[in-house]
Amino acid sequence: MHFRNSKSIRDEDQAVGKDTRTGRGAGKRRPPPNYFSRKVQYKLFGLVALLMTVVVVMERVRDPDLFRFFDEQAAGDVNSSTSGSSGNHANPLFDPQLARFGNPLPPTASQASRDLQSTHRTLWIAILKKLTAAEQQTLLDTLHRARNGERGNDQQQTRWWELYQKIDLLYQKYEQQLMLSIHSTTTALTPEQKTRAQAVLSQLRTRWTQTLRKAFLDILETTPDAQAAEANQTEYQFIQHILDQIGISRIDDHTVFRNSDNLAWFRMLETLRTATADRLQASVLVRPNILELSKQQDTFRGKLISMRGEVRKAYRVQAPTNQLDIQQYYVLVIRPSGGGTTPLIVYCLQPPSGFPSLPDKDIDRSTADMNDVVQVTGYFFKSWAHVGTQGQMFSSPLMLANSFQWLPHEQMPLTTSAKPASQLPVWAIFAIPLILAVVFTGGVYLMSRWKGQTATDTSPTDISQHLAGLSDDEVAPPTREALQQLAEQNSSA
Repeated sequence: MHFRNSKSIRDEDQAVGKDTRTGRGAGKRRPPPNYFSRKVQYKLFGLVALLMTVVVVMERVRDPDLFRFFDEQAAGDVNSSTSGSSGNHANPLFDPQLARFGNPLPPTASQASRDLQSTHRTLWIAILKKLTAAEQQTLLDTLHRARNGERGNDQQQTRWWELYQKIDLLYQKYEQQLMLSIHSTTTALTPEQKTRAQAVLSQLRTRWTQTLRKAFLDILETTPDAQAAEANQTEYQFIQHILDQIGISRIDDHTVFRNSDNLAWFRMLETLRTATADRLQASVLVRPNILELSKQQDTFRGKLISMRGEVRKAYRVQAPTNQLDIQQYYVLVIRPSGGGTTPLIVYCLQPPSGFPSLPDKDIDRSTADMNDVVQVTGYFFKSWAHVGTQGQMFSSPLMLANSFQWLPHEQMPLTTSAKPASQLPVWAIFAIPLILAVVFTGGVYLMSRWKGQTATDTSPTDISQHLAGLSDDEVAPPTREALQQLAEQNSSA
């Protein structure tokens, strides 16, 4: 007689029930996942994180700023053009001093020339730090008159004499400190470096004592010698060139107008005002797009550029007191060509002939809305922080120009990349993946529960019918009968 235990009977019942439903046999059922297990939780977390990443990338890929690396070649073209490979350099009207404000030495300059220019710049940085704001303004005003061959009044001459003595004393202190640093044991300069430093110090001392001092003192002369005046102009231009480089280094992006901007601001306007329109057009280095100006300020700062766009707003503002006698600025808010939502701000000195009269924003408290196309040539100054119409703070590229070309009969070409049709808010970027993750997790859980129940549940009717079909020799006797049979077997033995 063969007896089967309850486990074998249950396994056979499950196999029979499964064959009845599917018509074929199957292997062992896979248990449902345990959602309280760390391993399963980590898998679900990875799926949710992947889904959120896909949604965020789908949102960010619509932003044109994401593809800024395509413009790196354009930046390289700007650098190459400033080093002497631009097509404009063949134009006889091209002026390298005009093309790059504070024109630094070219890459082909010798190391000795670089060292000397760097030392002069360091000297004047140290001098300007010791001067008050009024003394710095006196220095700039005096240089401006000297470069233009003008002589100041008695009060201006007296102020210059007092300032000259202070500047000369500051130079002597700087020379002593430089000499001590060269021969100091703490600096640990190599013999070659000491030789270079001593050569630079010697040239610095020679130029200051033999030419610069004389040029500064000749400003006080009533009738200077004509030959000396021509030689002095070289020194005045040299000092102004050093100050221009210092002025550019003081500019900070994403800031409002500051006093430190004035050193480069008025000098750029002076340079633009004295240049003819033909020279300006011939000396343009590059025509960048608005994204380049917004992201690569250091690359374009102080370079002569040309921009084209549609004027959306225009007005006038009053200028502070200055040595150039500038009374007001004409301000243009331009939508540049080539797409993009960032505006271009232009401060210029005068409009072209026939341009409509503009309201004064400081006096009239209003601006003029326009839709005219203009072409502007000037210096890129910085990314300027300003308040928008809704009170928000923005940072937009700012140019300085003398004037601009007004093209009222032209139209801006239509662009397809101005602005996306719609943009998801920040909360939706996180809420949508979270909702989808909850729905996905709940669906997986319910499906696993349903599959487990259908695989293990067997109706009582099926069990009864199956047991009734078994023969007596396939079913074990009750426990009491089994024990009596064992007792009888033991007693007979």
